[in-house]
Amino acid sequence: MDTIGRSMLHGNAWLQSLYEMRAKWVHVFVNHVFSTGMTSSQHAETCHSFFKRAIAHQRREELIADHVDVNEKPMLKLPH
Repeated sequence: MDTIGRSMLHGNAWLQSLYEMRAKWVHVFVNHVFSTGMTSSQHAETCHSFFKRAIAHQRREELIADHVDVNEKPMLKLPH
């Protein structure tokens, strides 16, 4: 079931027309990216590669923070 069906908005003609045009929205949002000569699949692979690198970097930073949390003793301000 699509989003319009789940929301019970079948009677809304304006919303239905927007939903049918949703495949064209991506081109509007990525026009600032220079991709002349690239096929859409090459462009998608480039975007996926970028996000994979970003996620890998974030995961590495989280692992480092987890290691610090588990293995380093906190500095106590009071002599207990």
